[in-house]
Amino acid sequence: MRADVILPSASFAEKSGTYFNMEGRPQRTRAAVGPILLAREDWQIIRALSEHCGETLSYNNLSEVRERLCDLVPHARYTDDVELPELLIPAKPNGGKIQEEVIGKKFTNFSRHVR
Repeated sequence: MRADVILPSASFAEKSGTYFNMEGRPQRTRAAVGPILLAREDWQIIRALSEHCGETLSYNNLSEVRERLCDLVPHARYTDDVELPELLIPAKPNGGKIQEEVIGKKFTNFSRHVR
């Protein structure tokens, strides 16, 4: 089998993106290197395809795509905000008090133990 259409998408390292982690928090990435040969970022491919289909999308750059994303998913605006979870330390089952203890370090020089 052969593909009828090949879309020259850039790899993850060649494009900027917005991803949502397992907690639903938005994370943005930046391109580490530029796309090679005819590769394009995904939004550019979809924009060109929409033009070919006669329904041209109004996005002309990544900022406009992200702005539309934020209109549809409002919490996508909060890429630099981190909500700290509440720390719940359950009481001991027998009703005893929890004692504060310092947990000692396993290694004093971590890099010495990495091979």
